Amino acid sequence: METSGSILIVEDHKSMRETLEIFFRRNGWVVEACSGGLEAKRRLQAEPPYEIIVTDLVMPEVDGIEVLREVKKLDATMQVVVITAYARTEDAVKAMKLGAYDYIQKPFSMEELLQTAENAVEKCRLLRENISLRQTVSGKYQFSTIVGRSEAIRHVLETCMKVKDLPSSVLITGESGTGKELVARALHYSGSRAARPFVVVDCGAIPETLMESELFGHEKGSFTGATASREGLLRAADGGTVFFDEVGELPAGLQVKLLRVLQERLVKPVGGVEERPVNIKVISATSRAIEHEVEQGTFRKELYYRLNVLRIDMPPLRRRLEDIPLLAEHFVRRFDAEFGKTITGFAEEAMAFLVRSPFPGNVRELSNIVERAVALETGERITLETLKEGLEMGRMMGDESKKLGDAVKDVEKYGLDAFIGMTEEKLLRKFMETHSGDRSQIARALGITVRSLRYRLSKYGLVSQDEEPHKEES
Repeated sequence: METSGSILIVEDHKSMRETLEIFFRRNGWVVEACSGGLEAKRRLQAEPPYEIIVTDLVMPEVDGIEVLREVKKLDATMQVVVITAYARTEDAVKAMKLGAYDYIQKPFSMEELLQTAENAVEKCRLLRENISLRQTVSGKYQFSTIVGRSEAIRHVLETCMKVKDLPSSVLITGESGTGKELVARALHYSGSRAARPFVVVDCGAIPETLMESELFGHEKGSFTGATASREGLLRAADGGTVFFDEVGELPAGLQVKLLRVLQERLVKPVGGVEERPVNIKVISATSRAIEHEVEQGTFRKELYYRLNVLRIDMPPLRRRLEDIPLLAEHFVRRFDAEFGKTITGFAEEAMAFLVRSPFPGNVRELSNIVERAVALETGERITLETLKEGLEMGRMMGDESKKLGDAVKDVEKYGLDAFIGMTEEKLLRKFMETHSGDRSQIARALGITVRSLRYRLSKYGLVSQDEEPHKEES
């Protein structure tokens, strides 16, 4: 039978203790039992943690409340179910305030107790899983994982160690790809708020129309589509850290509202009337010249001062060339493990090539180059040929990405219909030039009829005044 959980039964009445032992064992549990609270305290201190403790409330020497206190002192993930024949409300309230999972009065149904125990075990396992995950994430984002020994990166790490436990706002500046978010996460997971949430707000990715609701939350019915209340990212981060990535892109209207939150530490949801307290540490990052934007009036000076209490400037890779070999080897180990390969490093000429490269995309660009090289390499060491092949692939991908990015900007500037019209006109002009104005050839190349072609040419003024739009060419 599959094990349902591990349980410690604390009961001074022998018949009840044995009944509970037999019942839980028959239901697949790993069961241990104690005849009183004193024995339970000794067992808890000596044995590995259980998932659930079922304890009687009234016992000689050490009662169930004292057992509960001991459990929570040793391991807060262990869940305690208190059972008693004395139905006193104050006992139940006291037990729940001290962290008991539930309070059951005798006589009780064994099925009721089993269901309560199963729910308690589920909560215990979820808490332990969350702790394990948090420890894994915390380990991933410690300062020790920031690779480099250059003077520039050592200065960054020294500054981080000084400010990681301070409640003051931190502004991280630097070019795109220098590792600003990595440093923000390290500040959080190495600091005093590590056990609390780390919430990322991507200021450039959230549409302006949705950002207020995303940040501050909203009340049910406050706008079309608000079918339920939502607490928002700032409240979700309560007790932890909010990271505003690319804070320079925050809309002007939201800058005013965020400034008030930072001043008052109160959040009012959209459509709400009640302000709710929030305890957050704010870390912001920008790759823009934010001081220039303050001078130009596009970023509020008061908010800038609130965000720029402590400052960390991330150096570009060209200012830490001695770190390139360390970073490259670090990325090889990471992607080699991910891809299940056996690559041990770089050929000498390949590493020399990397050290001479400009890397305008900084550490992120280096990571992408090494990832492609690891994926393409068939030998034990990355060769110069493989490196260049990956670079060419990346250049092609970058060109396509740039073209798409330019198109998106044009759509945002002119609107979709106008953008489609401009693109169609450019294509028609190009095909007219390529095929020397031969309408039949152009229509075939475009996969449309001559009539349709003439209509489009007329639409953009690409036909002479005396041409008849209804007359078909053969």
